[in-house]
Amino acid sequence: MTERFGLPRTFLTATLLFSFACSEQSTPATKEPLAGSAANAPPEEMAASEETSLAKSGDSQRSVETPSILLIVVDTLRKDHLSCYGYQRSTSPNLERLASSAMVYTMAFSQAPWTTPSIGSLLSSQFPTSLGILDERSVLPEDILLLPEALHEAGYRTAAAVSHNFCSAKWNFDQGFDEFDESNILGHDKVTSQGITDRGIDFLNRVTGEPFFLWLHYFDPHFAYLEHESYGFREGPEYSGPIESGTPFKELLRMRKKVTEADIAEIRRLYDSEIAWTDREIGRMLDALRERGLYEDMLIVFTADHGEEFFEHDDLGHTKTLYNEVINVPLIIKPPQGKGQVVADPVALVDVYPTILDYAGVPVTTKLQGQSLRDYETGVPVFFETDRKRKLHGIVQGNYKMIYARDLDQYELYDLSSDPGEKTNLAEQRRDVVRKLDRRLKRWSEQIAQPANAASTELSPEEVENLRAMGYMSDDG
Repeated sequence: MTERFGLPRTFLTATLLFSFACSEQSTPATKEPLAGSAANAPPEEMAASEETSLAKSGDSQRSVETPSILLIVVDTLRKDHLSCYGYQRSTSPNLERLASSAMVYTMAFSQAPWTTPSIGSLLSSQFPTSLGILDERSVLPEDILLLPEALHEAGYRTAAAVSHNFCSAKWNFDQGFDEFDESNILGHDKVTSQGITDRGIDFLNRVTGEPFFLWLHYFDPHFAYLEHESYGFREGPEYSGPIESGTPFKELLRMRKKVTEADIAEIRRLYDSEIAWTDREIGRMLDALRERGLYEDMLIVFTADHGEEFFEHDDLGHTKTLYNEVINVPLIIKPPQGKGQVVADPVALVDVYPTILDYAGVPVTTKLQGQSLRDYETGVPVFFETDRKRKLHGIVQGNYKMIYARDLDQYELYDLSSDPGEKTNLAEQRRDVVRKLDRRLKRWSEQIAQPANAASTELSPEEVENLRAMGYMSDDG
């Protein structure tokens, strides 16, 4: 049996035909274009599928020996606002087409609810604490072999186009890239999806015969939430409240004490418009691959760094909590010549790096904290963390999710099979489950040692103001 940090790795893969419509928790403005309740089950049933052996994800999809690779990361994208995950609005028709020939992971978890540690974990297969990412000034260390570096060493041509400071060269995210484009880092009030796709297509026009790794980072669903004319999603009674396209985030925060259901619905409508606009541009990129005859033989990975809270737990935004609306992210992996499957058990974004190397036939030459999803087994615990405002660690295993507040020594326990919205804390009723998960969580936390000299960068007054406008900066409280 394989292990992650000495913990048993077991994994149930539910393979389904892609008539996928998983109903999840939830229900566009103009940026300028450019299984039943387990509450009474014994704790050992958290890994009830331990002995079940279904087809391992990806085992039947091994064809192209050295595929070119496209990694798409969308900032601040909720999984349950995507129509390819069952959302009622048609926000992601292009992702639906991608998903029809891909593995769709319904329980993928980011390792942190904000950009730097989340994408840092994705590209390093290390947890945020191991990377030394503590706050907005933290940068990626230079002594860790990142995914683009491993692929570059294996002969891949590597390129990226990013649209957020937190994954820019100043934060050391350019390591291993032959080309690293930052021309679309324009701030929270600009539209950049078109520019990111333009940069991606420009790269395709210049690449020759060698295999390539292209990372595209889309930012538009991040606040400010702006309406796009063709994606208004205007239905029902006309809204007449204070929320407008582009309302600054700090104004939204000032309204939160008196926000109404109609206000929240309007915020969601604007957010959905952003998603649909971004999906359009992702579709344009995928069409460019099809037109060049590249699509079928490519490995394409789509995910998000984190989601967004819309007052499900009395707050707006991200960074501060570990609830599913910010930490349960979309993950779609289209292998070369892929077929549609749905994978229903918990997985982690730290597993993406070794999965990509596995498909690329590139050996792992450094210690990674994730493992390839191609040879995954059941019952694996998944971990995540944040030190923003609260000091939180979290674990998901089987149906259960536990959040431990280290600063308050408090536990929250949820049965995600019967309570996906995380409204009923079972920590007092199921102390046996809390004890079992707590042992695993503490064992994990002991093994993700923080580096002695965590790397950081200096921020100019302008950079600090820009980050504050986007709801960041720990010293703001």
